Amino acid sequence: MLPRSFALTFRNWRVALVLLPLAIALRIFDPWPVEQLRLQLFDLYQEISPRTLESYPVVVIDIDETSMSALGQWPWPRSLLAELVDFAAGAEVHAIGFDILFPDRDRLSPDNLIRQYQQLAPDLQDALSVLPSNDAVLANSIARAPVVLGVALSPVGLPEVDTLSQRTAVFEKGDNPREFMVRYGGVLGNIALIADQSRGQGIVSLATRRDSVVRRLPAVVRVNESLFPAFSVELLRVAAGVDSVSVFTERAGIKGLSLAGQFMPTDGSGQFWPHFSRHDPARFISARDVLNGSVDPGLLAEKFVLIGTTAAGLGDLSATPVGENMSGVEIHAQMLETLLTGGLLLRPNFAVTAEIAVTLIISIFLVSAHARGKAISTIAFSLVLAFAVVGSSWLLFALESLLLDATYPLFVAMLLYVFLISGGFLREERERRRREERLRELQDELINVSRVSAMSQLSSALAHELNQPLTAIINYIQASRRVITKASEAAPPDGAGASGPETIERVGSMMSKALTQAERAGGIIRGLRGTFEKREATRAPEELAPIIEEAILLGQIGSTRNRVDVKTVLSANLPPVDVNRIQVQQVIVNLVRNAVEAVSDSQLRRVTVEAFARSAENLEVVVADSGPGVTPEVKGKLFKSFVTTKDSGMGIGLSICHSIVEMHGGEMWLGESADGGAAFHFTLPIAG
Repeated sequence: MLPRSFALTFRNWRVALVLLPLAIALRIFDPWPVEQLRLQLFDLYQEISPRTLESYPVVVIDIDETSMSALGQWPWPRSLLAELVDFAAGAEVHAIGFDILFPDRDRLSPDNLIRQYQQLAPDLQDALSVLPSNDAVLANSIARAPVVLGVALSPVGLPEVDTLSQRTAVFEKGDNPREFMVRYGGVLGNIALIADQSRGQGIVSLATRRDSVVRRLPAVVRVNESLFPAFSVELLRVAAGVDSVSVFTERAGIKGLSLAGQFMPTDGSGQFWPHFSRHDPARFISARDVLNGSVDPGLLAEKFVLIGTTAAGLGDLSATPVGENMSGVEIHAQMLETLLTGGLLLRPNFAVTAEIAVTLIISIFLVSAHARGKAISTIAFSLVLAFAVVGSSWLLFALESLLLDATYPLFVAMLLYVFLISGGFLREERERRRREERLRELQDELINVSRVSAMSQLSSALAHELNQPLTAIINYIQASRRVITKASEAAPPDGAGASGPETIERVGSMMSKALTQAERAGGIIRGLRGTFEKREATRAPEELAPIIEEAILLGQIGSTRNRVDVKTVLSANLPPVDVNRIQVQQVIVNLVRNAVEAVSDSQLRRVTVEAFARSAENLEVVVADSGPGVTPEVKGKLFKSFVTTKDSGMGIGLSICHSIVEMHGGEMWLGESADGGAAFHFTLPIAG
């Protein structure tokens, strides 16, 4: 038979070998609940330890609510936006990015006003007609500055809108990156007049999940079969003065992006994980202050400038991992800051493999600990493992900016532990049921043994108790036969007188006594049967004195040669007792017979039977002798079955006597007589 620990380990591994492949498949398919647990952990890390900056390499010219209150509601004339571009260009910035799309002509341009308001005076129409359009003004400003325009993704193609008129070359290094990217059907760009004058155009659409939290931003985007760089990448490319970017892909996914000799790691789908900081007004300059000339251009020198809006009414707010809602332009600013300062969070392609490996290692330790240890030690070990996994994940984030999931290994470990515990409970339940079934079998066997034992005791009791009446019957019959024989021998030869009245009377008396003993034997049998069956005997009010007198005579049968002096001491006016006559008589007969045998070898051969009222409810009977008494080692078990002090005794007489007295509601105990021998006391209930 296998050792218990080995068998338990084997059962635990069977559970693990079934559960772990399912858990690995679950991680590979990565359904939304599993992903959401992982993302919530990463959000918690950023919320605990957000990115900190001592300076801001990106400045946002903010078209905020204050600016719109001062200069009019959105959209503004693009000539105002041109002034913002001219101001930033004059500050010698690295690059200017528009988080604003220009898909249509400006409706506030002079030519549009002429078409919309035909009732204008002719001289006013002539004056407006010579003015350049607002789109042209903005295009001229963009042409003089390092400007990158934003474009938005669309799930379907938009043929009526010009696609990116200026394409940045994206070189592919390694495997095909498209296999790991989401495919979009088209983009919503800018009118050609403005787009053609820009240095680049990048995707400004934010990558959100089902919970609408922006955690990642694309580095490159797949539109049909073409690859386009993201907004922040285009800004860096324009600032670096290069014409292309390279995408590196391996078999497990996209590895990263290379630009001007600098490698920027991405996750497997080609997305950046920015390390967000808290919202800080220090990175914002109000467009109103720029346009009214109250901003020092030196604040923008050698920085990246983004132009966008944070006004809440424009609906450009998104949730972030640090627990704050931020506008799109601020999210792009944080993305660009992260790339510039080297603070990207890393989610490498081996992350899934590492997490599965950690899960397997934890599961191995957990299975081994559960098989070898107790429940408390297993729980303690599990807690240590949990703290170790979470602590390691946190340290990798804090020290190496590495994102490794701790929720999946802990979830699988917890699930495995639940299955192991449940399996243990089920095994314990089966063992308990088997033990209960075995206990029932043992109880049945014990009942059978008890029945056999009871039959043995009943047989022994019958042999013991019937010995006295049968002996008396034999003695009476033998005496009758002797009387008849003597009468026959003394009769004359003619036979006259052989059956004289005297002879008949003596023989009849003896036969009557023999019949009485036979009836007594029948009563003993019925009484013993009731005793072993634990049934109430038939009781009736009886006078105690005749019972005692008859019992003394029966107890002395066959012991006359010992010449024992048996005395009776009965209190006067003893009330009747509620007893079964034969059973009580049998108790006294046993006690008297034992007392007679006890004093057979003593110099003083005295037996005393005493009866008196013990209380208003009970009479007490005492059978005392002048024998040697009972040894101390026998006293404690005197009333148990098969305990005897006689060589030829069976050891059940006193046990039966004790049971009969208890069935009558009395008590029986051993004391010491005045002559130094044994004194057996028992009580009987007085008839009510």
